[in-house]
Amino acid sequence: MQVRFMQVLKLDINDSSYNEINNISLDTSSLGVEYEILPYPEFLESGTINSIEREQSLIDDKIESLNSEIERLTNDADSMDYIVSACSGVVAGLVDSFFVGEWNLDIASVHKKVNKFIMDYAKRKGYKGDRLNGAINFLENKFPVAQDNIWKGKGISSAILHHLEDIAHHPTIAGLMAAIIVVFFRAAFFVGKDGEWHAVFVPATMKEGSLPMALVKAWSPIVISGVLRWLVYVAESKYVEKEGHDIPKPIRKIIIALSYSPAVIEILKVSSDWFGHLVSDMGGSKNTAGGGKGVAGVFLALLKELSSIRPLNSTKLPQFVSDIYSSKGFDMRHEVAALEMLGKQTIPIIVNESIVRTFYFVRHLLIEKENKEWSAINWSKVVPWGNRTIVRMITISSGVFCAFDVTDAAIRSAIKNGGNIYNPKLYTDFVLRLNFVGIGRFCLAVGADIGMGVKRSKVIQERQHVMNQWLLLQNAKIYSCQAGMWEEAADADAAIEELQRATEIAVISLNQGIVKADNQMVEVCTRLSELDDEDCGELLNELNS
Repeated sequence: MQVRFMQVLKLDINDSSYNEINNISLDTSSLGVEYEILPYPEFLESGTINSIEREQSLIDDKIESLNSEIERLTNDADSMDYIVSACSGVVAGLVDSFFVGEWNLDIASVHKKVNKFIMDYAKRKGYKGDRLNGAINFLENKFPVAQDNIWKGKGISSAILHHLEDIAHHPTIAGLMAAIIVVFFRAAFFVGKDGEWHAVFVPATMKEGSLPMALVKAWSPIVISGVLRWLVYVAESKYVEKEGHDIPKPIRKIIIALSYSPAVIEILKVSSDWFGHLVSDMGGSKNTAGGGKGVAGVFLALLKELSSIRPLNSTKLPQFVSDIYSSKGFDMRHEVAALEMLGKQTIPIIVNESIVRTFYFVRHLLIEKENKEWSAINWSKVVPWGNRTIVRMITISSGVFCAFDVTDAAIRSAIKNGGNIYNPKLYTDFVLRLNFVGIGRFCLAVGADIGMGVKRSKVIQERQHVMNQWLLLQNAKIYSCQAGMWEEAADADAAIEELQRATEIAVISLNQGIVKADNQMVEVCTRLSELDDEDCGELLNELNS
């Protein structure tokens, strides 16, 4: 805004230049207002500076947290870390080559361990003998199951496969649920070689007596628990009505637990019978103690259950699972032997992890401790887990170990078979030399490394979004300040306009006064011109006096 005043050069009654005073003007043609429309952030409580600064403080904390997360997900490994990781993989490979060796399922040793477990369990339950077939017979009588021989004559299973095809004989959650259903609903479930389900009605056994008596015995604790729970509810309502407040929570929890106890005890009894019967079947039947077909292992039982789910039941998987159990004899004892071998293969993996993580801990502790007090150490940068650097080091060491293991297996199997690549036994020996635990650990390390990389990208994007919010708040803060400045500018503009109006009024009044004085002067001069010399002299004397 520009204000221009014209200077008055003369003020003479005989000169018309006095009219130039009317040229005083106020030029506001250059006054302009620029503004910008900004989106108002929805997360602001109000438009005040204080609320904006509070929001910015919260965002600053979030940005700091995201920066820490990005740092954790960033790989900071250097050449030294990679060299130690690779060397650790080689050391673990040497341990695997000379101390682990090839797969050796020592079934005889496992049979002894399983038989000893059966004997110990039977003795804890009251068995007094020292023979395995006697222990198995004792457990079968102590923990009978109603559906044990229900398959006979039904065409749904066989003596060889009934431990696999009867779901209640599975050492899994589904097996326990099937055993509970047999007790309370008298229905047994089988899955055949074709993957199809078969439900069979289970009548009462001689020990149970009649079917109504068996159902009454099974359901009585459930009914009692229901009645007790209803009585507890009624008592709670009466207590609240009388006292005006609820029963104290600790007392209420104890009462409710007691009301459910009959049903819980019955479920636990069914579970105990189910487990005890599985133990009796682990070593085969009483007629083939220590041999025969035992119960399926956890993994084979789960595979059998999965093979019964559509569309897997329409594939060759159900038949494959049955063949593994019946033809290969792969029951729980073989699974235990495989688990023992996998445990042996875990040794080089533990060695590898120990070397890498110990090196990381010591090195980063020395880095953090340099020129710092113990209280100032950032332990999140020292502990050998939870960050991408140690994950990358484990990935490198596991990869080197797998490469060493594969190379060692190829060389040893080739030497053992005379280098004949057409001999199938060469490839069998090669597979048996592989460390499957190491391969699995490498896959997990690669997955964790890639997952951290993906998560890092997402966190960076989130930080960019949060920083944009912070900038938007900063702009809102700036324009809020500018808004106050524009308000003051508007007040100044109004004051100048008021000054302009006052100036115009003053100029008009001054102009009117000059015109009036001019007329009076003309009138005086006219009257003086009409007087003679004597009258003028008298008038001058009066004025002088």
